[in-house]
Order: sequence, then C-alpha cells, then structure tokens
Amino acid sequence: MLLTGYGTAKLILTQTTSDQQRNGTDELSMDPTRDLDIRLRFFIAHQTAVYLKKLFTNICIMPFGSSVNGFGQIGCDLDLLCTTQENYITPSQNKFHFMAVSVNTKNLIRQKQFLETVGTVMNMCIPEIGNVRKILRARVPIIKFSYLATDTECDLCNSNTSALEMSKALYTYGLMDWRIKPLVCTIRTWARKMLITKEIPGSWITNYSLTMLVLFYLQVEKILPSLNIIEFNTENITPKFQLQCTHNQLSVNKTMHNNEESLYKLLHGFFQYYNSFNFDKHAICIREAKIKTKSNVSPMYIYNPYNYDLNISQNINESELKYMKDHIQKALKLLNTEDCTILNLLGLSKTKTTSTCTLIPHNHNVKSDKNYSNNEKQSNNKSIANEIDIVTVRTKEKM
Repeated sequence: MLLTGYGTAKLILTQTTSDQQRNGTDELSMDPTRDLDIRLRFFIAHQTAVYLKKLFTNICIMPFGSSVNGFGQIGCDLDLLCTTQENYITPSQNKFHFMAVSVNTKNLIRQKQFLETVGTVMNMCIPEIGNVRKILRARVPIIKFSYLATDTECDLCNSNTSALEMSKALYTYGLMDWRIKPLVCTIRTWARKMLITKEIPGSWITNYSLTMLVLFYLQVEKILPSLNIIEFNTENITPKFQLQCTHNQLSVNKTMHNNEESLYKLLHGFFQYYNSFNFDKHAICIREAKIKTKSNVSPMYIYNPYNYDLNISQNINESELKYMKDHIQKALKLLNTEDCTILNLLGLSKTKTTSTCTLIPHNHNVKSDKNYSNNEKQSNNKSIANEIDIVTVRTKEKM
C-alpha cells in the first residue's frame, strides 16, 4: 500500500526527514492500538481451521509473516501456516473420533497431496473463500486464496516453519529500538515506488529480503545484536512470557552500542552502505551479524537464519540486482542535496515545490526525535486537520 493524499499532506507539513519517516510509518502500518485489522486476520485463520478440522483433526492454522511480526502494512497479504499436532487427541465426547483422519506432512509429496485436497475443499465448501489457486511446484508449495468478507489476499502453506520462527525474531527486533520500524517502512515504501519490489512474485527482491538488508545494516552499525545473542537470552522463556522477556532483554542491546544517530542519518547510511557493498563476493548473515562467503553464484545471497543451506534471495536475477543498485545510487545522490525530503525520495514532489519544507538534516540529531511527545503529535494532527484541504489541493497541483 502506498501513501494516500492525506498521508502525503502529513509529510508535506512535517519539517524534518526523521519526522516524515515516523509519520509515514504511522500512516501505513497496522497500528496495534487500533488492532481491528490484526484481529480480522486471526479470525480468518480460526475460521479456516474450523472447517478443515472437520476433516483433519490434528491441524492448526496460525498467521505468520508481516501480519504478526510488527512490520506489516495496511492491506498486506495474510500468510498462514498449517501445522500438524502430532500428539493431538480427539475429545472423548466426539463419538465418531475413530473416523477422523490425522495428517502427516513430513515429506514434500505428502505436503503437495494435502494442499491439493485442502485447495479443493476450500474452493467448494468454505464460505467467503474464493479465487483459490494451487501453486504446488514452488520450493514451498502454497494455496493462494481470497477471503471475500474482508477483501484479504491469503497464502496458506504447511511446511515453512522457519518463517514462523523468523516472524518471532522480527517482532523481537522491532521492540529493541524505536527507529527500526520507521526505517524499514521508509525503505520498503521507497522500493515499491521505484518498482524495485512488486505485488506479484518474480525475479526481483521481496519485502522480506529487503527487511533483512535493513536489519543487517543496523547490526553493522551496532544498533541490533545478532540473532544468536537474542536466542541465547530468550531460549528458556515460554511464548506466553515472550513479550515481557523481550522488554527485559533490551539491556542486552543497549550495552553493546551507543549509537544515537537520527533516522535521516540511518537512512542515508543504509544507501551509502549498500552502494559500496560487494554483492558479487559477499553474503549476508543476520544470525551471526557478519559478512560471509557466498555458497553459490547467486547475484544476491542472504543466508536463511534457520537453514544455512537456503538463500532467501535466491529468486533475484542479475538485472534486477543491477536495477536496485542503480536506484540506491540515485537515492544516495538525492539525499546528499540540502533540500531533500522523503517526498523527493519517493518521487511524490519536486525539489523546487518543497522549498517551504527545506530541511537541515545534518543538524538534526536523535535527541530532538526523542522529544517528539504525545502533546506535540496531537497539536500537529490538529494543524493537519485545519490545513488538509489546502495542502491536498497543492499536492495535486505539484504532482
């Protein structure tokens, strides 16, 4: 999802690039404090499981990916994982439990057979589900479908357990520093505007791989720890207390760095780092927070944190990588200009039309970011409400 006219107007009224990144994140992200969208996604998972459990008693369906990892944007696809509960016992009150079928999907052939059956059942028997597509020849077989009641696009798989673990890791990373989510949101929005990422799968970088690039850069800057450090400090914590554990473990991150760069400087640093990164020789590993040697000749190599044999950016070809690097170089040149704003970076406004919002990013530090209080947010929102009509008209004229 891209910025609406209202969201663009909010950015025009904002005076610093750091505040623009923060406001853009507020506009696009699924806000946990207004969690209707998130609740609806768990509702879809529950309703799908209710119908499928009539046939397969030992399955469990749960959301993963951007819907639950804290980096999701409004309108993003819903990723669902269908797992089997090996020790599941049908309730004794069910008189016909002996007729129920348990599912075993430990091998790829059984996974495809199961998804083939599930796809047919979903298409024929489950209300509000439509446009079912079976994609069974992919490395991770999935069923794509639309949940019509909420207009949500969904992907159902039953073998991608590492993605579930990565969702937990990303959620933990998102809590460790307030700058992470705005930075990820800004870079993902930029990539979408520049057509570096697309809605459909293909030979270009995905939002997931792009997020990995951001996290690795923040590890290089000593803002985030390696995944090994996080797991070492949370390995004995049950999921029920995971959130409390994460807050307690923030000290692990704080003791390893004193980086207090502004969002602008981190955004500039991201483009600067990958503008000079040698993708031909080096691979990225966020589990160890270091550069490693590539295992094959793939144009971009990002080690799967939960399976070193896999490259999560395997789909990217040479031309798409070059296209991304060219736009990284252009973004870096643009950010080096004195009057650059996020609107300029996203191609939503020309420099000469935003002279009233000229920034002085080199004098902006993280202390001013931290002083952005709730009262200031409320007063800013009031001014936006008063001026929104005028600004929206001006925005259309500029575009």
